[in-house]
Amino acid sequence: LLESLLHENSLKDNLEIKDDKIEWKVELVGLEVDRQTNILAKANMLIHLAESYKELNKKQKELFVDLMNKSFLLTDHTKVLGALEFPQKNRFDLILSNPPFTVRGTKVIKEQIEEIQELKEQYYQAGIGTESLFLRWIIFNFR
Repeated sequence: LLESLLHENSLKDNLEIKDDKIEWKVELVGLEVDRQTNILAKANMLIHLAESYKELNKKQKELFVDLMNKSFLLTDHTKVLGALEFPQKNRFDLILSNPPFTVRGTKVIKEQIEEIQELKEQYYQAGIGTESLFLRWIIFNFR
């Protein structure tokens, strides 16, 4: 998420601060299964936005924290399904991904998907490894 803000020709001025309203002009959302990686990503974003942050009043700082928490989602609810557990149909215009490529453990993942109707409908077809499930997640969530 940070790279999109740092690149010269991208979303450099994406953070919009107006009175008691702080938001992204273009919404940024990151899904991470590892708690420490999620914390580090938020901390790194804060370091790079420190100049903007220190200019905020108390209320704006609270809103900024809320924005960071909405932007960096921890998806470790089951540790098995991770982001696959959170379909968000037609939500995103652009998805950058590094899906796991593994065949090991996919039987357990497919069994858990079978237990949840909404997930069964989304992942009705799967390939050999988890990467095919993540590709279905991307297709389902892309506008």
